[in-house]
Order: sequence, then C-alpha cells, then structure tokens
Amino acid sequence: MFRVDAASAAGFVLASGLQGDALTSHYLILIYHRGINVWKYTYSGAKPNHGDYLKLAWLARPLEPDTDYELKVETGFSARANRGHGYTISLSLDGQHVLGITDPTPFPPGTLALWLGEGYASVKHVTIRAAR
Repeated sequence: MFRVDAASAAGFVLASGLQGDALTSHYLILIYHRGINVWKYTYSGAKPNHGDYLKLAWLARPLEPDTDYELKVETGFSARANRGHGYTISLSLDGQHVLGITDPTPFPPGTLALWLGEGYASVKHVTIRAAR
C-alpha cells in the first residue's frame, strides 16, 4: 500500500548490485501523482550520471492525494514462443493489471530496494514473496 501527493515520487528498485554505496544497473518502478513509469538504468561508469535511463513503459493515470493504492509487482522470465524472451515485469494497481513489459536484455538478479525520493510519499506495507 502506498500514497503520494502532487509533488512526490516513490519507487521500487530492482537492482543488479551496488558500486560502493550506489546502485549499479537497475529497473525503477516510479509512482507519482500522474501515474507510474518503469525505467531501465544501465550503469556504465561514464558520463556525469554514470549511465543512461530508458523509459520502458508508463501508465498515464492520475493518482489522487490522500488515497491508499495497492501496487503488485511480479517479475519473472519469459521463454514462451508467443512472447518475447527475457525478464518480465507485470504491474497491477488495486487488483487491475495495468502494465507489463518484457526486457530481452535483462540484468542479472540482485536486490530489491524502496526509494522515497521526493515530496510526501508513504509506503504502508510491503510483502515480498519468492517465486514458486
């Protein structure tokens, strides 16, 4: 469960690792008042920001302030013939599937992090379950 206001952003980070105390390559599921973005950051160590961001998917759906939302994030690997092969991220908001992507060039498994970066954003409850 989470909530955001008009000037906030919260996110879930699926990272392949750390470089010192900083994240290396990762996926960022960013939740903010205008919806949800899924970003892929590829760490190179070069450039001023040490890598590049690529927006993989987005949901343009305003999120109301002072409202609790339930976000479900499922990840896995797709090798089905009728879909792209690669790492999958599937998002459901309040029980309704809203986004799904398959990245054919995934990062190796790593860590899960919570990012509360801007404004007033709160995360009320996080449940992590391993795939069966």
